[in-house]
Amino acid sequence: MHEYVAAEAGQGFGWSRLLTAALGFAFLVVLIRVGRAQRRTGRSVLSPGEPMECGDRLVQPPPPRTVHRVVGWVFTVVGWTGVAFFGVTAVALVLSRVLPK
Repeated sequence: MHEYVAAEAGQGFGWSRLLTAALGFAFLVVLIRVGRAQRRTGRSVLSPGEPMECGDRLVQPPPPRTVHRVVGWVFTVVGWTGVAFFGVTAVALVLSRVLPK
C-alpha cells in the first residue's frame, strides 16, 4: 500500500504546491500591506488613527510609537522576502513542468 501512495504522489502537475504558494503569496501581500500601514502611521493596525466616540466622550487615539514603525519594517521585510521565495519557487515549478526534460 505504501508503494502505491508513493507512486501516486510522484505524478501530476503539483497543483497542491501551486495552491500552497498562492495562499502563502496572498498572506505575504497582506503582511506587506499591514507593515506599510504601521510604518507610515506609527500606530497599530487594530487601533484607529482618529478619535473614537465612547458614550458621550471622544477618546483620542494613542500617540505614534516607534515600536510600531519597527514592527512595520519587520513585516515589510519578511513579506518581501517571502514573496521572492514563493515567486521563485512557483516559477521554477511551472518551468520544470513545461520545459521538456
